[in-house]
Amino acid sequence: FFSCICTTPMALDRKRVLFGVCLCLLVLGMLRRKKRGSGRQRKGKGAKGAPKPNFKDLWKLLRPKKPFAPGESGAGSWEMAAMALLCVLRMFLMQHTSELVRLLDTNAMTRNQQEFWRLMRTQLKLSTIVVLHRQTYKYVEQRLGMIWRRKLTQVLHREYFSGINYYLVSTKLGGDCPDPDSRIVNDVKEVADNAATIFCELLYTLTAGTFFVVKIWRLYGAGLALAPYIYLWIGQVII
Repeated sequence: FFSCICTTPMALDRKRVLFGVCLCLLVLGMLRRKKRGSGRQRKGKGAKGAPKPNFKDLWKLLRPKKPFAPGESGAGSWEMAAMALLCVLRMFLMQHTSELVRLLDTNAMTRNQQEFWRLMRTQLKLSTIVVLHRQTYKYVEQRLGMIWRRKLTQVLHREYFSGINYYLVSTKLGGDCPDPDSRIVNDVKEVADNAATIFCELLYTLTAGTFFVVKIWRLYGAGLALAPYIYLWIGQVII
């Protein structure tokens, strides 16, 4: 339906603009409705018991207190900036890769040997850059996870060994947490590494997702650009 409407060979007119605006309002309405539903759900859970910690509470502990400041207050700032730069670079690498694949498909029809070997050399260079970029991306992600692991360890040791918290966790929570010391070691590593992965994937989604949605919007219209999000909403809410 969206493809038939938005891929017609016509210039942007009032109907297409109106259609895009209506779809934007529809998506915003869906997101607002979902936010209200999750808010009521959290409110209902809070009435029965204490609210569970979420990623916002974790982010308050992990984020730099003073960006790019020396010491622990600015730890992780340079890694976050480097990850944002790597995500932007990855977006352009994907664009060049898709363009190179298009040229290779065209060359398969024209059978120009000189052009073919030139494209193969370009592909070799691009593949090398992609591999280096991927390794740098993983290095920065792991380094960010190590910094956040150190922050969480400091918070846990400061709160865990203060007062009688160690005694309460070791005795009263013995059934749920039989070995709190090993749990601190294992859970901190898992939480910090997962948080770093989520943060890096979020940056990548914001950069590449925004770029390609805008590009599809300009080429084929708003309907085809917003169709995947509407399909996902239908799958989550209706199905």
